[in-house]
Amino acid sequence: MGLGQVAQLIHIPILDSLPNQYEIAALCSSSPKLLKVLGKKYRVTNLYQNSNKLVARPDLDAVIF
Repeated sequence: MGLGQVAQLIHIPILDSLPNQYEIAALCSSSPKLLKVLGKKYRVTNLYQNSNKLVARPDLDAVIF
């Protein structure tokens, strides 16, 4: 959750570089523009501005803050 500099420069690129181990199933941010840009860049279609809706998903194994 949150798409600040650490997420953009470290967390998301590392997870994306390991597709056999991780799937980025959703992104969450209060910025709709940032969600759209990063969703497109990392091929993520589940985009949330509300963290409660994100964590309510029963199919997620982990959430990175």
